[in-house]
Order: sequence, then C-alpha cells, then structure tokens
Amino acid sequence: MRSNYFYSSRKITIIPHLFEGFKNSVLESYSGCVPTRAVKIRGWNDKGNGERPMKYVVVSSAYNEEKYIEGMIKSVLGQSIKPEQLILINDGSTDNTFQIAKKHGIFIHTINTEKRLWKFYSMVRALNRGFKFALKYNPDYILKVDSDGILPIDYAERILERMEKDKKIGIASGKIRNRKMWVNRPSDGAKMYNVACFKDIGFFNYVSAFDTHKIIVANMKGWKTINYSDIVYDELRSSAFKGFKEWYFTGAVRYFLGFPLWHTVGTMITYFNDEPYFFGPLTMFFTHLIFQIRKYKRIFDERYFEYVKLFAYYEIKDRLSDMSKKILRKMA
Repeated sequence: MRSNYFYSSRKITIIPHLFEGFKNSVLESYSGCVPTRAVKIRGWNDKGNGERPMKYVVVSSAYNEEKYIEGMIKSVLGQSIKPEQLILINDGSTDNTFQIAKKHGIFIHTINTEKRLWKFYSMVRALNRGFKFALKYNPDYILKVDSDGILPIDYAERILERMEKDKKIGIASGKIRNRKMWVNRPSDGAKMYNVACFKDIGFFNYVSAFDTHKIIVANMKGWKTINYSDIVYDELRSSAFKGFKEWYFTGAVRYFLGFPLWHTVGTMITYFNDEPYFFGPLTMFFTHLIFQIRKYKRIFDERYFEYVKLFAYYEIKDRLSDMSKKILRKMA
C-alpha cells in the first residue's frame, strides 16, 4: 500500500497525503458491521395538500467520541422538526462511543478496522457510507453533523425553511460560535445538503478539505452555498489552529485545492491575530508559495482550477464588503 505522502515526481517526506492515493475498493473495505435496529423518527407532517411530506436525514461519523457523542445525539433528536433518521457511522471506535450511542435507538453502522486509515481518508469513507444509507430513505435533504456539534433546537427548521423557499440553495449551514467564517462558505460542522445538489456534485472525494472541495464544485455547477450568520451552533472541541503544523498543512491544502496565492494573502491578513500570532499565518502563506513554485502535481482538471480563481475572487469581495459594513456600523 502506498505510504501517506503527496504523490509527485519529486520525493516528499514531510507532509501527509492530501489526495486520492488509494483505490476505492481498498478504502471501502471493512471487516464487518454492527447495525442497530433502525428506528424511524417522523419529520414534517403532510399538511393535506396531497404532496409527500418534506423529510431530512442526519448523518454523523465518530471515532472515539465518548466525551461528545451524547450531546450531539440529544441536540439532533431534540430538533423542532424531527429528522427521518439519525445515522451514525462508528468509525472503528475503541472507547464507549458505540455503547453510549446505541442507548438512543438511532441507526448505527460500525466500520471495524484493524488499522485505521489516515484521518481524512477514514472520515471520507465513513461519511460516504453514511450518505449511502441516508439516500435509501429518499430524503429531500441530508444534514451532516460533526460528532461534537451541539445544535439549537430550531437549527434544522430555520435552515430548511430558507432552503425550501429557494431551491437553488444546494448547501447551507449556520455559523459556529466565535469562529471567523467566509460569507458564502457553509461551515463544516453542521451542513445541510439539498439532495438534488448532492447527487449533482457526487460523493466526497478522498482529498483533504473534502468539504471545501464540494462547496466549490457545487458553485461551479450553479448551486448557491450559504452560511447564515444569524443561526449559531456550538462545537465542543475547538478546531482553532494551535501550532505551526496546522498552518503549514493549511497552506499546502490551499495549493492543492487551487486557491490563488493572493487569496491566501487575504486570508493571512484576516488571521494575523490568531495563535501563533503573525508567524502562523505567515507559515501558511510561505507553504503555499513554496508548493506553487515547485508545482507539485494536483489531481483536478483545468476547468476546475479556472473556476476556483473566480470563486476566490467573489469570496474576497464578499469578505471586504462585510468588513466595510462592520466598520461603517461602528462609525455610525
């Protein structure tokens, strides 16, 4: 099996593999599954107009999440509009994640692996498995929730209401509390997919930042992606950058996803106040710059990379517009 490093004509031994290096048959292999009895939880009721009630399914993946999993499950099952089902992919947990989750009567599929694949490979495999199960319920929407996410009781209701009014919204989310977010880039922790959009963009690719990649593809195919700043949810585990490794990794990811260097400069300025102060964002920038100079191999086609430039332009434009509005409000 190929080692977890970037593939390139140049030998690299310092950064994890970010793109498809394993065949899907290998990634999809597992030694067994342990599903619980599927308990159906009804969604919106039919209002008597003869149409099938709108319904959504929730998908989450977990690996050793015994500290957080119960909070996520309770916040999902406590939604004002109930999901048709909560599907949890237990990605080979060795702690009490499965035992805690099964008490709630949700659908659980366990992937048993002797050796867990590198983090994002395992996550993509688990989420793709979960979405395949979700599609069997023939839902209108699929909500992907991180295992440490805590949703307000009306989270799904408020997002679904807006997506139902505009069928061109393909992916939408609320905002993670106290996190900086791009205006039209849904947050990864609790993201609602219009199933028509999901079928159009396809299952997650085995790449790092697979969520961001699918947001770009959705926009390229004409779907709207939205982050609603007035709908706030929590993540119990901090995802903030804590050291140079994360900044270095982000710089490499930005190159492989095709973001222009000037977009990384804009992002660097935005995050100058994040730890490690000043030097963290600079690490991201110089990593991106080095990878661009060395022209490491990227897996997507030219049409995709041309579109990313346009996507990046509008992101910077929206962020500058948002910053200007905040400054004007403070001056008023």
